[in-house]
Amino acid sequence: MRDIGFTVYNIGKGSPCIFIITGFTKNDFCCTASLLSVIDAIRDEDTRGSIKIVPIANEILYRYGTNIDYLRGIDKAFPGKDKSIVSSIAEGIWNIARRCDYAIELRCSNNVLDHIVIPIDRMDYLSEFVSFIPIETVVMIKRLSKRLFYELSVRNVKSLRIILRGGKEFEADDIDRIKNITISILRNIGIIKKKSKNQSIERQFFNGYTIVRSRMSGVFMPVKNVGDFVERDDVIGSLNNDKVVSPVKGRIIFMSRATYATINRVLCVIANSLQ
Repeated sequence: MRDIGFTVYNIGKGSPCIFIITGFTKNDFCCTASLLSVIDAIRDEDTRGSIKIVPIANEILYRYGTNIDYLRGIDKAFPGKDKSIVSSIAEGIWNIARRCDYAIELRCSNNVLDHIVIPIDRMDYLSEFVSFIPIETVVMIKRLSKRLFYELSVRNVKSLRIILRGGKEFEADDIDRIKNITISILRNIGIIKKKSKNQSIERQFFNGYTIVRSRMSGVFMPVKNVGDFVERDDVIGSLNNDKVVSPVKGRIIFMSRATYATINRVLCVIANSLQ
């Protein structure tokens, strides 16, 4: 099925129905490749319910590039009610997603820890859905208006965002990892047949993010890794040989590689501990 700017792949029919989407920006290339691999892998599976997959939310952007201003920002345009091209695409996506039982917004980034993002005030509503996802780290956020997963969740669609290691450039192993995560979710929900027993995962919940930025230009050298737990005032790296410390207790979600950092560049993102 084609609409303005995106293609929907439909597999199975009836309920429950899950909507999975990626390809909002070119940073989502790895997730796009992974969802195309998922489509090939499950096309002949017996289904109990329906799967709707959009591997590229904004095909026009992928085709013509990010240098065209009016094609950007679809990830912050929902439910899409004005007359712009991006809003028209967002509205088309919205009208499909809001009729589904579940929705997942997949996003990719380099040097990140795989994690789930949910609105904190929908935690109880989404707890069962979270249990279907084979990822241990869950970050609760207060508000992200205009984002698809957030707007759906506050309108009683079980919807969340999953941020995965990938990006514009990626390894073949990244595609397999994301494909396996996605197929596991479909099996855990019961839309496609399970082949093995659920693995028990002890989930860790965090309260939002803290961003550590460069306060000056210079050479940044990290001493911590993605996934590391840190205490307040722990050294996470150096900038021009000055210590860069964590302002909070939590877990490192993103860590810059060694680089020449300009002022205000993001060096590290930490998921804040609940305690």
